[in-house]
Amino acid sequence: MYKSIYFLASLFLISVAAVSQTTVTINASSPLDESYYSGPIFRASASSNVDYSQYAYLYTAAELGPIAAGTFISSIAWNKISTNATTLSGGGKFRIYLKNSTVLSYNNNPFGISFGSLINVAALVYSNDNTVIPATAGFLQFPFISPFVYTGGNLEVIVDWDISSVAGNPTTGPIYWQITSTDKKIFGYAGATAALSTSNSLKPEGNGTVGNITNTRPVVRFTLSGTLPACIAPPSGGSVIAVDSICMGVNTILRVAGASGGSNSAQGLSYQWQSSANSVEWNNIGTISDDSITVSQYTANFYRRILTCGSGSDTSAVKFIDVKPYYFAGCVCSPTPKPCFSFSTYISRVQLGTLDKSSDCGGDSYTDYSDSVSAPDFYLSTSKFLNVTLTTTNTNTKYIQAWIDFNHDGIFNDAVTDWSTTGSSITGTLTVPATAFTGFTRMRIQYRSTSNISPQGCGPYTQNYETEDYLINIVDAAACTTAPVNDITIASVPAVCTSDSVLLSTSGANDPVTSFSYQWQSSADSIVWQDIQGFKARTCAAYQNSTRFYRTRIGCASQYIYTTPVKVIMKPLINCYCKLYRSSCDFYDKIQRVVFGTLDHSSDCSANGYIDYSDSIAAPLIQSGTAVPISVTLPDGITAFVNVWIDYNMNGEFDTTEHTYVGTGSNTTLTKAINIPLSAFGGLTKMRVREKKTINLNSSDACSWIYYGGETEDYLVNIVGLGHCIPAGSSICSNGDVINRVIFGTIDTATSCSPNGFGDFTKSLQSNTVTANTYVPLSVQVGCGASNPENVGVWIDFNQNGVYERNEFTLVGRDCSTTITNNISIPTNALAGQTNMRIRATADNRINPSDACMNYVHGETEEHKIMVQPYSVCPTNTWTGLAGDNDWNNAANWSCQAVPGVHSNVVINSGTVVISNDVTVYSLNANPAATVTVVPPYNLVVTH
Repeated sequence: MYKSIYFLASLFLISVAAVSQTTVTINASSPLDESYYSGPIFRASASSNVDYSQYAYLYTAAELGPIAAGTFISSIAWNKISTNATTLSGGGKFRIYLKNSTVLSYNNNPFGISFGSLINVAALVYSNDNTVIPATAGFLQFPFISPFVYTGGNLEVIVDWDISSVAGNPTTGPIYWQITSTDKKIFGYAGATAALSTSNSLKPEGNGTVGNITNTRPVVRFTLSGTLPACIAPPSGGSVIAVDSICMGVNTILRVAGASGGSNSAQGLSYQWQSSANSVEWNNIGTISDDSITVSQYTANFYRRILTCGSGSDTSAVKFIDVKPYYFAGCVCSPTPKPCFSFSTYISRVQLGTLDKSSDCGGDSYTDYSDSVSAPDFYLSTSKFLNVTLTTTNTNTKYIQAWIDFNHDGIFNDAVTDWSTTGSSITGTLTVPATAFTGFTRMRIQYRSTSNISPQGCGPYTQNYETEDYLINIVDAAACTTAPVNDITIASVPAVCTSDSVLLSTSGANDPVTSFSYQWQSSADSIVWQDIQGFKARTCAAYQNSTRFYRTRIGCASQYIYTTPVKVIMKPLINCYCKLYRSSCDFYDKIQRVVFGTLDHSSDCSANGYIDYSDSIAAPLIQSGTAVPISVTLPDGITAFVNVWIDYNMNGEFDTTEHTYVGTGSNTTLTKAINIPLSAFGGLTKMRVREKKTINLNSSDACSWIYYGGETEDYLVNIVGLGHCIPAGSSICSNGDVINRVIFGTIDTATSCSPNGFGDFTKSLQSNTVTANTYVPLSVQVGCGASNPENVGVWIDFNQNGVYERNEFTLVGRDCSTTITNNISIPTNALAGQTNMRIRATADNRINPSDACMNYVHGETEEHKIMVQPYSVCPTNTWTGLAGDNDWNNAANWSCQAVPGVHSNVVINSGTVVISNDVTVYSLNANPAATVTVVPPYNLVVTH
């Protein structure tokens, strides 16, 4: 959920009753000569080839003084000086965006800022693809789609103009606007050729095309129309609750959980639902009274709801709803199941172009082959022969009907083709009309024992029948005759938790897309690929529980290319615990103090009833197999209950077996011994402490929403095992599964197979000294089996807790060469002193970060010792935001006064951080109060 009030309110667009309107004109400093350079629309002459322009204007709170916070702005106007106009009745595509802002000025950075960054979280208030510039002078007004709420502070206005679609001279002459002088409040761009609008760089000074716009700005007039009602309580946006995917055109209801309650009249709450195709540009849907809303869609969409009370607003967490292909199971009508008997007549073979499917009669009389049989290409305005073979024991007349879902509505109720035969096969002609939708669609083939039946492909039927469904690919022969060009795969996020989806797409190099076929694929190693069943559209929403590679096969006229794969990694489980809806603790309904081992923390009621102390409170060392008391102090007031969960198996979830009920009371300290199981995984894990008044929680309520009252606090604990584990069982070093040599700095051992596949070299004289914040090359010489590659992994106990943790693992490689090498990253916070390093090699299976102690039937494990020299400069780099901007690359925003590097352990407790280049770090801990935004197409990679 977004936390920053100042920019949320800028997204709130709302319909209001007619009220008296006033205007406010911003005419800063002294007027200058009129000019076309500063916009809002750039036209230098009638014959100018500069058809594209974009501008951004900043207005400060002081300039907007006459406009009160909570005021609706219903239109904007700029003072046009010239009488030149558009030559046709419009033709100009014009967009206007507004957003409330804390930006103080547009600095004179010669590199400028991207248009996409400027319109991020801005509201699209005007959109017209047929904008007319009249042949009159004076203020040219642009009425908003819906009123925009000004929340106080600064305001940014961003405009986008494109008149390239008009042939000849699109205007009768230059378009001049009245401008004034100001200081660092303009960015601009103009060009003769189109570019990706969100990628254009808007600059604060002339570049030969825009001209000299430095410290200028056109005179603007805002029309005001009413204000928001007074607010009773600060709003809470909550989270959108809806299905993850729907069939095209099918209604679904969007609701919100965890938001402020009450009715409009009772609490002064108003709502604005918004939808977006890309989660960047948002459009209003519904009205201000829509607590919930019913939507249907034909493409994938993002949804959110803005809850406004007075001048304060909060936005729900964004919900992505994918669209199932219209031919997807469940989106196409299915005949009523009926037994299919092998001794009666049934369809045994279907042939159409490259489609040739033989089948038996088994189970129900309906079979869907859309995901198992390749779709043949079928060009518009062409015909193909369809051959249907029947297995039959009689000479009765048999009826074959065929439908192709040309309009993609998933219903077979028209365009039926009928044939009949007394034999065992029939050949007929199918024709695709010029009006058919291109792309994949369903073909339904049906055998019936009687005729004179209404041509409904979904039944119901009383006679004997069998139905088979297939996919065909309708192709526009004129638009799709050659192979697609090379393209890249794009993932919406670089890393996910198991409960998160990643939206996959391409760069669009093969537009228009309607004539191409798509088949999405995934892979664990970018070598062996599997089709993702059911995803044959341009985009794909995927879930994963391990690192995966993705690509799609794009086809055209039986020619194919595979897009360049994209890798999506898994977020560390420590960052993937369930998120809590807001609660509301108070002075008598809260956690006052928690004591657990060396952890001793006192606190007041946290904002929204939840706080994560993982990055601010040191984790206590807790020994497995012991009983450790926990004490929780409660204030005087209503009797409350306390429950604790510790994620012993480190699976990112608080299981019911990991629950401890501490007790109940008021104005007291509750103490309970928590039994730490011997089976607890070693390393850092989460502990959740929950307090709730009046009603107790269940062991399954670690993530449940407490509607009212109570507080939840999260901490890290460091579970210490009984020493470095010995791999379970013995391993066999046959078939090349042996470590023959290890080179790691001054360590250089040449060995044969160790007894039982485990070699302990920690007592030898060989060791190596490494320094935190460096790379150290590791070379492992192995044998190699006849067919399987060797997998080599290494763990180094950087925190010296006696446990090889998952974030201490590095995959050296997976290869069939005799020597496998990689650089091992030594993190900035590695503890100084002697510690152990474990190297494992096997061809049995892939080595995972959690495999340090498991048994490999084949392979070898070696244990070595190393000495770590500390990184004395700054072990952990924490975001401070002291520079006053959100830029990750500004060293002044970091506690180490340096931008994090590949070995850095990064902590972000709060604030918004924006990444606008590719970044790789060793580890990243971000509190729920923090927001990390990675600007496309860049990636944030956390290696451990």
